[in-house]
Amino acid sequence: MGLPSPQAPLTALLFSASTLLTSPLARATEAVLPFAFTDCAEAPLGGAALLGALRLESTHLLTDSALRLIEVRYHCDGHAHVRIDTGDEVIARDLFLQDAPLSERTRALALALAEETRDLGRLASPRAEALAAPPFITTPAPDETPPSTAPAATGPSPKNAFVGLALRAPLGSSTALLGALAAHRWERWSAGGTLVATREEANVSRQRLGSVTAVMVGARVAYRIAEVSLTPVHVELELVAGAGVVHVGGSASGAVATRDVYKPYGEAHLSVLLRLRTKEVIAPFLSADLGRSSGVVAEAAGHEILRTGGWFTGGALGLNF
Repeated sequence: MGLPSPQAPLTALLFSASTLLTSPLARATEAVLPFAFTDCAEAPLGGAALLGALRLESTHLLTDSALRLIEVRYHCDGHAHVRIDTGDEVIARDLFLQDAPLSERTRALALALAEETRDLGRLASPRAEALAAPPFITTPAPDETPPSTAPAATGPSPKNAFVGLALRAPLGSSTALLGALAAHRWERWSAGGTLVATREEANVSRQRLGSVTAVMVGARVAYRIAEVSLTPVHVELELVAGAGVVHVGGSASGAVATRDVYKPYGEAHLSVLLRLRTKEVIAPFLSADLGRSSGVVAEAAGHEILRTGGWFTGGALGLNF
């Protein structure tokens, strides 16, 4: 019977030490993150990509069982509703990512979640650590915000309202209609209204015949078909359709008839929208339009005085909040 090798105790000791050192890391890697995510169906961030970014930005979540559940519902307009269950309380947060480019929203959301959960592990009670962590879930459910038992945090507005001055100029005419527009956005869709007007003098062969006024009021619906973020401006391309009523009337004096004319109109145009990317509640915007509209042509003594229809260009300048 041979004697035991003197290296055997040393090998066993080294093996035991390596096992003790690596076992916490193995448990952290195999830990299930208590995370539930509802994505945007039209432009999804991707549950796996967000989970990977969150693991990099907040490694303490891998072993912090004091957090019972982190639930995130990401809306297509860049608004994310966060619900954190520590076992003792439920905390609700609203995060706004609409100013971040689409390619950077996954990391931006992971950074925001890491900041929100940074100190929760130390503040949670030991009673919550005994609760089992639910698995990671990704559900492409309808974009709805769940009811919350805690008040939502205050933050910047999602900037979905637009109010500004509007200009419309029919091509091939000297007519320029000025007025205002207002609209509100829901994800890719927006709806609103416009009011523009003009007044032209009817002068023929140096003879003043009177004046003509035109007023256009209508509603519009737009759909965003493309967008790109260029620091510090966000560029969007919209397809717009509208309908309304045109009123044309003449002056009370002169040779122009004063009979009022009311006529419906319809229009369709493309709009390029430039929005300044800022975290402030109010930001400026600028838009340029090109399209076609039905309308009326006002004449006096056989000469055109003003026009509201046909191909037109235009734009708007105002505030987005």
